[in-house]
Amino acid sequence: MNIIAKYNDIPQKKVLKNSIIATVMISLISIAGHFSDRKASDNTDGSVSDVIKQCMKWLSISAQDTDPLIKMQHLALAKSYLNVARHIASDTIIEQTSRVHVRAISKRIDTEMQNITVLIHKQCPKMKPNVQLSKQTLPGDKERTKQVTWM
Repeated sequence: MNIIAKYNDIPQKKVLKNSIIATVMISLISIAGHFSDRKASDNTDGSVSDVIKQCMKWLSISAQDTDPLIKMQHLALAKSYLNVARHIASDTIIEQTSRVHVRAISKRIDTEMQNITVLIHKQCPKMKPNVQLSKQTLPGDKERTKQVTWM
């Protein structure tokens, strides 16, 4: 028996019914996918808010730390969460959803990290990098001192 003969044996109503069911199922799946994508894009505010909460949590934990190395780790975690939030959404959206001034928090974390770095270098001078400052001149300029900044 060949394939055409098998196809002719299937009642036309059954073929029509199966094709309608397949069409409806494909339509439902595509609509569900559309709503799923829409929900994921609408959930950005919730994600940003959760990430900022984590940032603020680690920042408050770092304020309680007495060990400078542990404090530096907690500040690095806070900065990382802040950067993740900035990657997900703009500063304006972050400020609207979480009521946190992003640039102020970033500056606060950076300042605290610099202060902790200075403290660590005082306590452990061997950890301080050996940086040589040299005189540098550019054509037509007065002598300048090369500056090295941290973080």
